[in-house]
Amino acid sequence: MTEQLDLYLHQILLNEENKFDQKRLDQLKTIKTFALKIIEFIAQFEDELVRVWNKPKFARNGNYVITIDKLSAEILKKITKHKNLKEQIKEWQELGMVEEDFDFKNRDEKKHRYLPIDTKYFKNLEIEILSLFDDLDEALDGRLIHSENYQALNTLQEKYKEKVQCIYIDPPFNTGSDFAYVDKFQDSTWLSLMYDRIALAKKFLRDDGSFYLHLDQNADYRGRELMDHIFGVENFRNQIIWAYTGASEAKDRFPAKHDIIWFFVKTNKANFYFDRIRVPYKDKNKKESKWSDGNHIRNKLGTKCLDWFSDIPSFMTASQAKEILNFKTQKSERLLERFIKASSNENHYILDFFTGSATTIATAHKLNRKWLGVEMGEHFGTVDLPRMKTVLFGKIFGISKELEKENKLKKGGFFKYYSLEQYEDTLRNMKYKDYQADDLFSADKKVFEKYVFYADQKFAHILDTSKKEVLKIDFEKLYADIDFSETVSNILGLPIKRITKEFVVLQDRDEEREVKYDYKNMTEEEKIEFIKILKPLLWWGK
Repeated sequence: MTEQLDLYLHQILLNEENKFDQKRLDQLKTIKTFALKIIEFIAQFEDELVRVWNKPKFARNGNYVITIDKLSAEILKKITKHKNLKEQIKEWQELGMVEEDFDFKNRDEKKHRYLPIDTKYFKNLEIEILSLFDDLDEALDGRLIHSENYQALNTLQEKYKEKVQCIYIDPPFNTGSDFAYVDKFQDSTWLSLMYDRIALAKKFLRDDGSFYLHLDQNADYRGRELMDHIFGVENFRNQIIWAYTGASEAKDRFPAKHDIIWFFVKTNKANFYFDRIRVPYKDKNKKESKWSDGNHIRNKLGTKCLDWFSDIPSFMTASQAKEILNFKTQKSERLLERFIKASSNENHYILDFFTGSATTIATAHKLNRKWLGVEMGEHFGTVDLPRMKTVLFGKIFGISKELEKENKLKKGGFFKYYSLEQYEDTLRNMKYKDYQADDLFSADKKVFEKYVFYADQKFAHILDTSKKEVLKIDFEKLYADIDFSETVSNILGLPIKRITKEFVVLQDRDEEREVKYDYKNMTEEEKIEFIKILKPLLWWGK
């Protein structure tokens, strides 16, 4: 706005048809002085929205999915008698895990060993289930988070800083079409969106970590420029071509039958993790060949994988039918298996913040990696969550069959899913003063220099200090479903050890830190300490 004001005034002054005396020139200077003050005043509103955008967000509606092989006999007995068991069985039936006449009490111990329990049906048993684990975050295989991805990355960065081994994303390709998400970005908007998120995600990577950016011909060249800028040209490893076959309607050009994946590492100064993948020989009679990795001789079956992938089909082939989820941009588990195996080892963290149809985290789980998935779309609950439940159950699709033959398929598991407060949620719940003109334009000549939001409550309206020496807290004025244990863990950047009805126990370096979150049963001192921890979520600005 300042630039536009200058351009406007210069155009007036340079116009030869305009004749100005000194009085008129002084008036223009006065106009500019006050116009700049108004611009600065308006800018405060923009800055306030940025603060709202960047504030950490509350975790909400947290639930756990755990297979019954991990539960105690006592908990299973309680589930058998639980009033909501019928709802859980109905879900299993819809997912094709059990028959219509299924009886949980008389289940087949082998066939139904990995039935996934969702604690949303058994909330009164959730704490008892969690008490089975002395180190909860270590026991969890992953977290599936429903959120706009910038909000998630910004909120999670303290907890997962330098913890992730491999990141793979398959973002909107800037095609000008709509899928299950907005994909009509102008180039500058797309670059800005991607830059902000990838730059944040880089902080999650370990020094020996890797990043894979999957694009097509609509945005691949812009993606390379972006990655060069964020990671540095010296950290570029490969331009990987995924060439696939299938029908095409193209008549005026050569059909586009490949995608491009940019492979970068966080830093070349470290010994970044990379395992040269081998593709199995097509001739099954061919014997193993010996090769050296510089340390010792290994025996592996197959040829060394190059940067040209032509052996992984698209979903146009019958062999992929069981994996198809009718999700237009779904990728193959075989493709993700190659990246995950090349750039991580078992128990390493894999992150995908454009989770889509959950292929990355499904593959990571099967390969016994830990995972973080972030997805903002409505299909979070209709595609992603059901898929991960079937993965835990051990349903055979994607890479499952081959892994099972090698006795390497991870079945069963334990993960958490939750939502994050969103920017729009914050805007709806903020409490701002209803300013009148007299409030702003009083006798105070410095009104334009003031922080006009100073007197506003933001989220402070959850606190009641009307009674002397008594602090009342009511978070239900914000949200009734806040997951305080996850929220505190994220804001402090500390992993969760245990959760009770009153406390969350966090691992703070070599010591355990106990944080009470049952705010309805706190002393005045405990309330004050709790609010201090949550202050970044409740108050922002000067």
